[in-house]
Amino acid sequence: MSTCTLCDLPVKDPITDDDIDGEFCCRGCLEVAQLVDNGEDVDLSIAAVRDRVEAEDTRPDGPEGAETAYLSIDGMHCQTCEGFIELLAEEEEGVHEARASYATEMAQVVYDPDCIDRNAIAAALSRLGYQAHGPDEENDSLRSRVEFGKYRAVLAAVLMMPVLVLYVLFIYPVYLGIYPESFLYGSTVEAMVFWPLIVWSTLILVGLGYPVFRGAYVSLRVGRPNMDVLIAIAVLAAYLYSLATYLTGGRDPYFDVAVMVLAIVTIGNHLESQVKHAALGNRADLTDSRVDEARRLDDDSETSETIEIAKCEPGDRLLVKPGERIPVDGQIVDGTAAIDEALITGESLPQ
Repeated sequence: MSTCTLCDLPVKDPITDDDIDGEFCCRGCLEVAQLVDNGEDVDLSIAAVRDRVEAEDTRPDGPEGAETAYLSIDGMHCQTCEGFIELLAEEEEGVHEARASYATEMAQVVYDPDCIDRNAIAAALSRLGYQAHGPDEENDSLRSRVEFGKYRAVLAAVLMMPVLVLYVLFIYPVYLGIYPESFLYGSTVEAMVFWPLIVWSTLILVGLGYPVFRGAYVSLRVGRPNMDVLIAIAVLAAYLYSLATYLTGGRDPYFDVAVMVLAIVTIGNHLESQVKHAALGNRADLTDSRVDEARRLDDDSETSETIEIAKCEPGDRLLVKPGERIPVDGQIVDGTAAIDEALITGESLPQ
């Protein structure tokens, strides 16, 4: 499989152009490469780019009779999940092509309705912690995952504390020379410290480590190792080394490393989910803010008619009543108002 000359992403069907050397994954990368190669000859206006893409699009059309299903995918936690969802979908008989997006948590699947239906595709994708469903179905899964992530983050902090307490009170002082080794090793204190430490660390590894280990498996399955692989290796190495060291009479356990890494990753994942939830909420608010109709004033400015937004023309005078949303961009020519522009400018105070 070749890689894109510009972004180095793997590409099955590369796009080429006679005017520039290389293979590209999409028209966007090709346009950027043309700009870098000869900026003066490239028109980057929206209309020009759209015309070139439409005129030179080499993507194959879908098979005749194929249908396209759009599914919401719950449980995607990184960009590697995109490739895994696509792999799961394309393994099903009757699926021609699948594309997934981590940013929108959506999957687009082109399939043969004579071989498989949308429900079967959703069932095939609903495994290993993923849940597929129609985008129009009522679903509060994102909010639920954020709430569950909050509980996991709190649980991670709570579970980490006993391990750190044992290390601070008994193990770190021995490392620093405050206590002699005989205080901990070869005494009754050793069993009172290390066996609870082993049991507690094992429970944390199983409970908090599942999302990380699942992410590592998914990334290896699609051939795109990600950060979860490194975290899983670090955690398992610290835990297994510590366990083997203690059982063979060694004196350098690192259970605290395994526990702290998992706890920090769990808390970080929760913070990321919160940010994503807020971003999706803002996007939904922006979509809900759209207005389909406007009141256009007549020449006498005393009467108005309701028209569709598409029929508004430059120079029209529109009437916006208190509490209504502004339908189009324009200037205030008469009257005063406080306008909330937070979704557009980020300014929290009305202008």
